[in-house]
Parts: sequence; structure tokens; C-alpha cells
Amino acid sequence: MFAKSLSSSKKCDLRHRGISDVGARVLAEELRHQDCLLSLDLRGNSITEVGVLDLCHAVAAHPGQLTEVLLTDKSPASRRLAGRLAATALAAAPHAAARAAAERGLGDEGMEELCPLLPNLGTLTTLGLQHNAIGARGACSLAEALPKMQALRELLLYSNDLGPQGAEAILKALPASVTALDLGSNRLGDEGGVFAADALMSTALVELHLDYNDLGPKTVDALLHSVKETPTLRSLWLHGNPVEE
Repeated sequence: MFAKSLSSSKKCDLRHRGISDVGARVLAEELRHQDCLLSLDLRGNSITEVGVLDLCHAVAAHPGQLTEVLLTDKSPASRRLAGRLAATALAAAPHAAARAAAERGLGDEGMEELCPLLPNLGTLTTLGLQHNAIGARGACSLAEALPKMQALRELLLYSNDLGPQGAEAILKALPASVTALDLGSNRLGDEGGVFAADALMSTALVELHLDYNDLGPKTVDALLHSVKETPTLRSLWLHGNPVEE
């Protein structure tokens, strides 16, 4: 049914074809035999979370080279699929890892799919997860993977929704190899800011981003102490916080 369309090019456009969950299941079976397809556009169809789950299971069983599936559905299943595709993108282009997994709408569900696969990418030195709506639950999933990622140098988490709990989980699990950490725009507040300041002393960070986190005087006081005790630190980003005033 879809074999010809999928095998004819690296990008397949199946927008507005009236594909339902039944069609998505057939499509999922075809994907298990595809090795060249890079991008699949399914927007404007009638695929619900049920059909997206079938696609997700197919990609998990046979990732191939598929790194992008565009969907109208924005359910948790679509975020899980995004996590699987992000893993394939990172494996295919580790040199572009600062952007390969960014802006994919992963959410916590996508992180639960992606993070167990991250330790398999042993040569990964940079991981960019910016703009992915990752919350505390997703951060905890990442924290479980981080100790196994001893080659990691840069972890970029700008513009997510980690909150104090998520930031704490990340900082506690941060490998000693990481020298640059971006936690900007993550709703840390002083609770998360103070924890980051205290944790700083047990890291080898050269660069730390805490911009746009509503940090106040408590964080500043904690940072004044910890910066003195962290000789490796060369760059600390605090713009966009009330402390600038």
C-alpha cells in the first residue's frame, strides 16, 4: 500500500491522504523494512494516538535512518516517537549533536524514550536538548543516563521546564567530564539557583548558564561563595534575572 511511496525517495510526503489508524498500522509495518527513508510527513491525516503508537513501536524495532516524522497529533505518543527519532538523529550526526535533538517537542515522554538509548552513543561529546518542554520527570530520566556518558563535554538544556527539582537531578548526576552546562530559562528560581551554586563546587564546569531563571539575592550570595571555590569556572551567565538590577 505504501511501499512504493516510501522507497521512492529519502523524503516521503503523505499529507492529507485520509490515512487513519488502520493505515498507520500498515505504514508502520512498511517502516520495519525501510533503511533509506529520512523524513516522513503525515500531517493532515486522521491518525490518533493509537496509530502513532504503532509507528513508535515500528521505529523502536527498526530505526533505519528515519529522523523526522511530522504529525498533526500532539499526544504523549507523538512525543515518545520524537524521542526515538532524536536518538537516530544523534547517532547519525554526532558532530551536529548540539542541534540534532533540539526543538523536537520531546516533553517528558520523549525523554523517557531517548535517555535509555543515550549511553549507547559512546562518542557523544555534546548534547543539545534546547526548547523541548522537558520537565522534572524528563530531567530525572536524563539523570539516570548521565553517569554512563563519560565522554560528554557540553549539556545544553536552554528553554525547558526543569524547575528546581529537575535542575537538582541533573546537577547531582553530572559527569566530571562536562565543562559547559546551559540551564538558562528553566524556571529555577532561588531554590534551584542556590542548589546550582552549591553544586558548582563539586563540578569541573568552565561555563555555566543560569540566565532568565528569576534568580534573586539568595542565589547571588550562594554564587559569590561557590565561584571562589570553583577555580575552573571562567564564564557565568546571569542576564535576564532580577539580580541584574
